[in-house]
Amino acid sequence: MKKSESGRLTIVFCGVGLFLVGGLFGQAKQAGAWGDLDKTRQAALNRQKLTRGSIWSSDGAILAREDGAYGVALNSKNSPSSQAFLLELSEISGIAVPELQELVNTPEWSRAVWDLRLDKNEADLVRASAVRWDAGGLERIGSPYRSFPLRETTALLLGSCTESNQRLRGQGGIEEGLDSYLLDGELPDSLNGLTPGVREQISESDSRSVQLTIHADLQRRVQAAVKNAVEYNLAEHGAGVVLNPKTGEVLAMANWPTFDPSAPADEANYFNLAHQGRLEPGSMVKLLTLGLGLDEGVVTLDEQLEEASGPLKREGRFGPHIKNHKGKYFPGADARLAIAESCNVSASVWAERIGAKKLRGLYEKAGVFEAQSTGLPHSSTGIIASTIENRLRDLMVVGWGQSMSMSPLQAASMFGAVANQGVMMKPRLVKSMGGVELLPEEQARLFTP
Repeated sequence: MKKSESGRLTIVFCGVGLFLVGGLFGQAKQAGAWGDLDKTRQAALNRQKLTRGSIWSSDGAILAREDGAYGVALNSKNSPSSQAFLLELSEISGIAVPELQELVNTPEWSRAVWDLRLDKNEADLVRASAVRWDAGGLERIGSPYRSFPLRETTALLLGSCTESNQRLRGQGGIEEGLDSYLLDGELPDSLNGLTPGVREQISESDSRSVQLTIHADLQRRVQAAVKNAVEYNLAEHGAGVVLNPKTGEVLAMANWPTFDPSAPADEANYFNLAHQGRLEPGSMVKLLTLGLGLDEGVVTLDEQLEEASGPLKREGRFGPHIKNHKGKYFPGADARLAIAESCNVSASVWAERIGAKKLRGLYEKAGVFEAQSTGLPHSSTGIIASTIENRLRDLMVVGWGQSMSMSPLQAASMFGAVANQGVMMKPRLVKSMGGVELLPEEQARLFTP
């Protein structure tokens, strides 16, 4: 009797032991699944290199980011049936484990699709899980797309994106100019503010986000102003640039007409007039000519020019015949009055005294004849007539902004020197990369304070 009871006790004890061992094994298996999920999350983080970096404004507004609406597809033939895999997929997707289990245990080939509206991060977890578990039957469905919250307001500044092999590639604007960085963290060879020390810091960052110097609210206002000006004047197009003369930061860059970046048309729509256009700057250049003349000692503010009393004439085959706008002249005008009344004659005399070599040298120092490294692609370069050395008229009209061209951004940068004690800063459109601030850089001293 005691033996029998002992046997029963032994059986009961063994049964409890089996229950405990089974419970511990189940817990360990479940813990392993959660540990596997952590590994999957890490794999997804590693695979986020497939996700394009976001672009922000200086005041914290999102300008561009990768979005998507994804679902999950699973077939029974090429999918693991392990509980750990199913638990992980359920936790990621929200699909019930029994529903998944029913599919993978189906004898014949079967495929199910769930339209889950997963975001990009959740979809990356699904992709990473498929890779880690060698689940060929598990796939995310749907495509990434790039959202641009400010739409037309920043379209020609940012560009747009097209999908290629489940990756978004930039087309036009910053999206194209910094495409390799936004995708893979590869820094551009040249970018204003990207000094060697800053470059090293960015390389150590895992982030591929870009913050621009653009102020979102100011961008909206300038865009509206440019649009209104174009429509009011029945013009074909227009551009506007606002920058901080002390740092070179571009606070707004607007163009009209523009396009909807979510549905871009042909490539011609990506032409950014503010950055790529070549326009004659016109009479505003008279201020730069005067500044150079003062520095060279060939002009004074108080000198009253005799030539200001009428059309300017010079002898010779290429001698000029310069007139003021609407035939208005100002006898004895000094430099202040000449600027206030925009006198072509006075500016022509200043340019003649300065000479072709020094006048061209001013624009060389300003980098007008070089591509600008702002992060935007296809930068234009400025032009000055090649004949200013041997044609006096051409030299004179360059003194008031004719027979030359530059982009609106180049013009704004040069005039920034007037407001910055004569120092021109390199225009900077990228404020930070990977959370690392880019540094202001001097272009050159153009004038003496």
